[in-house]
Amino acid sequence: MKKNILYHALACLTLFATSCDVSYLDKDIDDITWDGSVRIPAGTLTYTVSELFQELGSDEFDSASTEELSFSYTESFSNATGSNTTFDVPSKTISSSVSTPVTAADLASIGETFPYTITEQIATPGGPMDNPLIGTQSDSDQVVYDLALDQDITGASFDGGTMSIDFESTFDAEVTLTIEIPSFTKKSDDAIYSKTVVFSGAGTETVVITLNEYNANFTHNGTDFEEGIVNKVVMNLDAEFEFSAGNTLNEADKISYEAVLADIGTEVIYGDFKQEEFSLSSQSISLSFFDNFGEGDVSFTSPKMKLTATSKYGFPLGIDLSEIVATGNGNTTNLEYDGDSGIANMLIIDEVANFGDADKVTNRTLNTTNSNIRDLLEAKPTEIALNISGIANPINGSPNTNFYAKSTVATDKDINVNLTISFDDVTFNKDIDFDNGDDLDDFTDIKLSIGVENKIPLKGSIVLDFKNSSNQITHTESITAFNAANVNQTGSSDGVAVVSNFDIELSSSEIDAIKDSETIEVRLTLDLPSGEDSVTLHGSDELKLFIGAVVDAEITSDDN
Repeated sequence: MKKNILYHALACLTLFATSCDVSYLDKDIDDITWDGSVRIPAGTLTYTVSELFQELGSDEFDSASTEELSFSYTESFSNATGSNTTFDVPSKTISSSVSTPVTAADLASIGETFPYTITEQIATPGGPMDNPLIGTQSDSDQVVYDLALDQDITGASFDGGTMSIDFESTFDAEVTLTIEIPSFTKKSDDAIYSKTVVFSGAGTETVVITLNEYNANFTHNGTDFEEGIVNKVVMNLDAEFEFSAGNTLNEADKISYEAVLADIGTEVIYGDFKQEEFSLSSQSISLSFFDNFGEGDVSFTSPKMKLTATSKYGFPLGIDLSEIVATGNGNTTNLEYDGDSGIANMLIIDEVANFGDADKVTNRTLNTTNSNIRDLLEAKPTEIALNISGIANPINGSPNTNFYAKSTVATDKDINVNLTISFDDVTFNKDIDFDNGDDLDDFTDIKLSIGVENKIPLKGSIVLDFKNSSNQITHTESITAFNAANVNQTGSSDGVAVVSNFDIELSSSEIDAIKDSETIEVRLTLDLPSGEDSVTLHGSDELKLFIGAVVDAEITSDDN
């Protein structure tokens, strides 16, 4: 198994400089000392992607493997209109009645009882007189009906449905009914709904109100509109009876009605939606590439999670982020967020301020200062599950002033959230043994000339920390950058090597520092090539390292 690239560079140089075989000399020779420079011919080291991941402890990514690597992962989730909660006025039936205005006492005063047929005149001790029951009488009835909704609804603008009012009169007389509904006002002129129905005798009549012509105000208390009143529909019925001679009166006579609200649709509905619970669609982000990280440590530069929410709701929505869970290698890590407005793990999606305004866009970024996003990623998850839920009005105003407007496009979503997890680059950390320190005793200066021919579609840099037995860093070397191979239309390397050249110089003091090292911590930082969101890695993609050197050394025959 090949070790890290630079480790092999040093190992190759050590091998070239110290493996001279003088055993063919069969006689003693005097000690000699050589002090000078030697130019070592170039050596070549080939490193494939599959070998890189094997170094990180993964045996599953081989030369035939193919894997997509992205530094940005995006998923969307949404809540369709009416998919999990209701902001509407359901079908309801309101009924009431008006009894006969003529009572048994009224009949007793003229010496009669029910049933009674009205005559032109009645007999009195003073002689016949006009019947006092002939003429006009009136009565009224009011219903303050509670819709008994889950939310406290104060108003609505209807865009569908009907109220069908069925009247029935049992009177053998002409009756004029006027129904007035102060809760419903005409959209065109704000006039209160009013309708008159005339009965010439017993019978039935039906009135149908087309609701899309009306707005509703559910805060009427029976006398006037009042703040704090919700979910009320007020219906006032006035009845005028015209009694004539020949009409028959029965004690059970009445005017009754049944008003049925059906198939109601609302363009917008207003009220306090309390802390209604929501469940948005559950999704997951696959991070199968992390499987290849094996036992090596992984760190990320500037990891963040950006959420962009587009909401049609006229109320704030609190999203619980604690159910965003990273899983992999038998471990689970829940996302933690400091929260908006001091509510732990709660992301608040802002509301549309007024009906008719454009959709409200909320942007939030979770980073290493306000969340555990780094821990989430460095657990090397293979999947991040997004089991998103939330509540309306996460900061309860009691009452809350909310509205809900139905989309005019059936496929539109009330809320859509794009979640993007990204990082600037990824660094693999791994310790390797270094046992070549003694071989550097004869060197006074080393200058490495390194050329990289890269067919891997990743650019990057390498840092080597040489550590002694106390795990203290004795020396650090860096290769600042090597360029990525060009990427073709499929996101893979185009197979043409891209060349990068750089030098590493080690002075005698630096060589002395390295000699005492026992391990090298290798930090390989990879980044996507400019302009690419992701690339496809093939296990056979390779990087070739050409190593040449000029070495200053002082060697004596005693050193062999």
